[in-house]
Amino acid sequence: MATSAARSPLPELVVRRPSSPEDFDALRRLNEAVFAREIGQHQPSDDGRLVDPFEQRSHFYTAWRGDELVGMVCYATGAQGPFSIDAKLDDPTVIDQYRAQAIEIRLLAVTPGERMTRACWLMLRDLARDVVAQGYRYALISGIESQQRLYQRAGFVALGPAVRRGGALFTPMMLTLDRFVDFGRTHAHLDLLPSASARRPLLLTPGPVAVHHDVRAALADAVDLHHRSPEFRVLLAAIHARLRRLFAVPEATEIVLAGAGGTGATEMLIGAAGQIGGLVVVSNGHFGDRLSAMATDLGVACSTVRYRPEDPLPTAEVAAALEASQARTVAVVDMETSVGCSNRAAVHALRELTRARAAHLVVDAVSSFGGEPDGAALLEADAVATVSGKALGGVPGAAILFLRPEFLEARTRPAHAHALSIDRHLDAWRQRGDLPFTPPIQAFAGLGAALDVLEREGLARKHARQAEAMALVEAALRGLGCEPERVLAASATTRTWRPPGGERDSAWAMSRLGALGLQAYQNERYHRPIDVFQTSVMGHLEPPELEHRLARLAGGR
Repeated sequence: MATSAARSPLPELVVRRPSSPEDFDALRRLNEAVFAREIGQHQPSDDGRLVDPFEQRSHFYTAWRGDELVGMVCYATGAQGPFSIDAKLDDPTVIDQYRAQAIEIRLLAVTPGERMTRACWLMLRDLARDVVAQGYRYALISGIESQQRLYQRAGFVALGPAVRRGGALFTPMMLTLDRFVDFGRTHAHLDLLPSASARRPLLLTPGPVAVHHDVRAALADAVDLHHRSPEFRVLLAAIHARLRRLFAVPEATEIVLAGAGGTGATEMLIGAAGQIGGLVVVSNGHFGDRLSAMATDLGVACSTVRYRPEDPLPTAEVAAALEASQARTVAVVDMETSVGCSNRAAVHALRELTRARAAHLVVDAVSSFGGEPDGAALLEADAVATVSGKALGGVPGAAILFLRPEFLEARTRPAHAHALSIDRHLDAWRQRGDLPFTPPIQAFAGLGAALDVLEREGLARKHARQAEAMALVEAALRGLGCEPERVLAASATTRTWRPPGGERDSAWAMSRLGALGLQAYQNERYHRPIDVFQTSVMGHLEPPELEHRLARLAGGR
C-alpha cells in the first residue's frame, strides 16, 4: 500500500527587527506588492521594490515564516519631523495637542496568506511594548478605507474625512496606546503588556458604568485640583461647551451643573416643577414611581398615571389627569431602567400634549442621555436631567440639567431647596463661572474626559459600538437560556433578563458572568417579586474584549 509523504510542519512565525540589507530588500518588495500592486496607492516599479520616503526615520517590525517575509509595520515619532498623516488632514493642527506624545503607525502590511493568522498582532505586540515603555500615549494611522471596521474595532477614531492617495482612500485616525495594547490582548491570546484594565471586571450595569482609560487618568490627575481654582473654572467651561456642541443645545437653554447623582438631579427637577404648580407623573416602573415619591416629600401636589411597560402610553388618561388636577407640569422617565424600557415615543407624545395645554414637560433622562439615539430631540422638553455616571461615560457625582427659559420664568413659588437650589447654581455660574458649593471635583474631571472621548468618537460610532456590544450580550445570554422581559420598546442599552428557572436562577446566571469578570446587576427593591437580573452596555465597552470574554460563557449550560 502506498503511503502519502508526511507534510512538512509550517515554520513558526517569528517577529524581529530588520537589520541586514537583505531584510530591508525584502520589506521594500512587500511594500511594492501591497501598496503599489494590490491597493494602488503608488505606481508599480520596474524592479518590484518600493522605498518609502520615511524609511530612514522609521522603526520597523517584521514577521517571518522561515525565510519568507510575511508582514511588516513601522512607526515614527514627531521628534523626527512631520508625520505623513499631516498631509492627509485639512487642518493638521488638530493633532498638535497629541503630537509630543504620539507615534505614527505606518506601512502595516501582511501577505494575503497570513491575514487570518497571528502575524499582524504579533508585530503590533512588540511595537506596543516598545513605544509604551518609551512613554508614548497616542497612535496615529492613515487607515485604508476598506479596513475601517478593523480599525474602529481596535479603537481608532477618525480625525477627518477620507483622502484619496493614488487609487486608494485613507482616513486619518487616532487612538490611545494603552487601548491599543488591550485590543491586541483579545486577539490570538497574545501575551502583551501587563494591563490593569485586563484584571478589572467589566461593568455590564446601568450605573456605575465601564469607563474609558482617559477618564481614569483624569480622575487621578484631579486629586490636587481645587474647586475655586482657575483650572476648575476652565474645566466647567469646557464641559458646558462640549455639551452644547455634542447635543446641539440651543443657546437660550441653560445648562446647570451640580454636585449630585441621579437622585439629586431628578430632585432638582421635581423641586423646580413644584415652583410652577401641581404635577402629573407618568410612570411605568420604579423610577417613575420615585418621581411621585419625591414630589410628595417636597410638598408638591402630585397625581400619578401608571401603566405597564408592555403597553402604549395612555394619552387620554394623562390628559384627564391634567384637567382634573389643574397641574401645570408633566414628568416622565425617558428610559425606565428598572425594566429596560425606552419611553422615547411617550416623551414625544407628552411634549405635544403639554404644548397643546400650555403645560410644561420635565424628563428624567438620567440613564438615557447620550446612550439612547437622538438625544438632542429630548431637549425639546422644558427641563431635562441627566448625570455624569451613566451613558455619558463618566463616574457618578455630576448632575446636568437642561432648562428652557420659559420653564425657568414660569417658576413663581418659593423654592424648598438649599444645596440643590437651581437658582444658587445658576447665580454661581453666571457670576463666577463655578459652583456654589464644594463639588465632587473628580466626578467633573471624569465628565470632562468622558465628553472629550465622546466627541472624538462621535455619537453615531458610540451608538454603533453599543449596538454591537448589546448583540454580543444578548446572544450569549440567550445561549444560556435567559430571555429578556417583554416591553413595548426595548432600550438601546439595557435589558432585564429572566433566567431559565429552577437551579438556573439569576444568581446562577450572574455567577457565570462573574467568573468571566463580567458584572451584571440585580436589585430586589425595584425588580418586583420575580427572579430577574439586568445587563447594560451604556458604558465604554469594547466589543472585541467583550466578545473574547463571552466566548467562554457558551459551554456548560
